[in-house]
Amino acid sequence: MTNAFSGKRDARPVLSMSCVKIPDGSSMMLCSSEGFYPHSFEQLWIRDGEILNSSNSQKHINYSTNPAGSFTQKSYLELPPQMFAVTIYSCWINHSSLNEPLMVSLSSSSCDGRWDLSSCAVTLGFVFSAVLTAIFIIAVMYKCYRRAHQQSVSAAEVSITPEIVSHTHLQSEMLYSTLGVHHPVPCSPVRVHSPPH
Repeated sequence: MTNAFSGKRDARPVLSMSCVKIPDGSSMMLCSSEGFYPHSFEQLWIRDGEILNSSNSQKHINYSTNPAGSFTQKSYLELPPQMFAVTIYSCWINHSSLNEPLMVSLSSSSCDGRWDLSSCAVTLGFVFSAVLTAIFIIAVMYKCYRRAHQQSVSAAEVSITPEIVSHTHLQSEMLYSTLGVHHPVPCSPVRVHSPPH
């Protein structure tokens, strides 16, 4: 079979990793290496820094030939059921076109909408802070409202009674104008009428 890569240089693989759902609803990691030539290729799964043996990681591998004659390999890794533990999975590949192996990583929390404890703690902390802040603001507003309401009631209850002022001492005094000619002006006392009780 003749292909477009005969007599040409090696083609480097493009490596990617993602989460996929299978029909039974469980999740799998997908490591996809695309566009490499020649066919010889090494791929490993790594979980939290430890290489997984081939019986766990090599269950689902698909090879295909692209129209241009390069190859694609898709390797699937089943994820065990987990509650809150976060596991880092890595896909490691080596190929003759590479100066050094390639590796990409993905957290198990990114599959199935899983949450790790640190994400939960941060989210709960944020929600708790927001609730406490709202309660504090409401308490301060209520206290200000009560204070203003009490002051308005107190002001309405105060009765204003006019004070009787006596000006008898003005009868004997004279006022002098500071404008123009100075002539004494006699002052007569002012009478304040108090309202009947």
